[in-house]
Amino acid sequence: MEKKLNDYTKIELVNMPEKEYDRLMNEYRAEQQPKIDAENKNFEENIYSNYTLTEKAGYWGENINKRMRYQAEWGLNEYEGFTPQWYVEMKVKEPQLDEIFELMFTIPSNAMAFYWDKDLFFNKIGKA
Repeated sequence: MEKKLNDYTKIELVNMPEKEYDRLMNEYRAEQQPKIDAENKNFEENIYSNYTLTEKAGYWGENINKRMRYQAEWGLNEYEGFTPQWYVEMKVKEPQLDEIFELMFTIPSNAMAFYWDKDLFFNKIGKA
């Protein structure tokens, strides 16, 4: 029987050929995707859908802040991943996005209000 990703030690994974590691990772992602999709659907339908506008602003702010920090850690511009196309795709998922984004930058405890430039963010997504 062929070994799966979880059958290897960390040292074995680090030392294996890149092509083999990529194959294992792709298999793992394919196996996990249905579970991830079900968890996301459950969150969207049973949790997020019951959030108030303020809670949604906190949720979006936290996730966008994380993404911006990750981009900075990789040496990328924090705002580059946020484009008009991204905004349109997100607006389909969340029709209240304009109100959420406005609120996101006004909540003092939200990292978006504290660390990031609202005008630059809106400019990047085509809302300036």
